[in-house]
Amino acid sequence: MMTKSEIQCTNYIIDFFFKEFVYRNLYFYESKQKLELCDGLIEFQDSYVIFQIKEKDTSTSVKWLNKKVYDKAVRQIKDSIGMIRRAQNLQVESYAGEQITIDCTKEIIPVIIFDSDDKEYKQIHTSQK
Repeated sequence: MMTKSEIQCTNYIIDFFFKEFVYRNLYFYESKQKLELCDGLIEFQDSYVIFQIKEKDTSTSVKWLNKKVYDKAVRQIKDSIGMIRRAQNLQVESYAGEQITIDCTKEIIPVIIFDSDDKEYKQIHTSQK
């Protein structure tokens, strides 16, 4: 099931890109286990933009940011990139049940988005390649 933030984010993405190139909540199966590839993906020419989206929980702001964003979301993005790179042509399924083949030769641009009502996050923009 998609979270409110995942739905909201992918709906925004669809508003700005052709919906035929936007995929939500991608999963694949490994030994009968359903694993998440990413929360969202945009296919653009020879690139993929992959998204991990996190909602603010009830923990303190700094603890949540470190645990959910800097630790979990970064680890998930790295795992997603690794899964794509290791597979020849990764077969995944979207939230809507659509079958998609991910091309391991395309450039991958990772994006982490977090949703919080806390005002202290208003101007936070970080990037690392």
